[in-house]
Amino acid sequence: MFNPENRFLGLRSPVKIYDPSRKSREIYGTTIQELAHAAHWRLLRTGYDSTSDIVAESWASGVQWVLTSSIYSGYSLDYEGDCTGVVQDMIDSDSKISSKKKQL
Repeated sequence: MFNPENRFLGLRSPVKIYDPSRKSREIYGTTIQELAHAAHWRLLRTGYDSTSDIVAESWASGVQWVLTSSIYSGYSLDYEGDCTGVVQDMIDSDSKISSKKKQL
């Protein structure tokens, strides 16, 4: 839910991740993904708005997969919408983006 354009009382948008119906691995993964979005925005600042959704989502999901799978063995991530497994593909040999290569 991170969006650098949302502000409340002069503060950046809050990162919302809590949902009592979700398992701890899902909450951890979502936390990592949202922090990856925030870090990406912080690194690029003015350039973040020009980053395509597929790049921003794929990068954040890649960070999520790497860090969450290091804590939770067997962790997998479904890539859908504006998200590809390009980061995972650069690390392992199991192709995740064959159907989305043309979009990149």
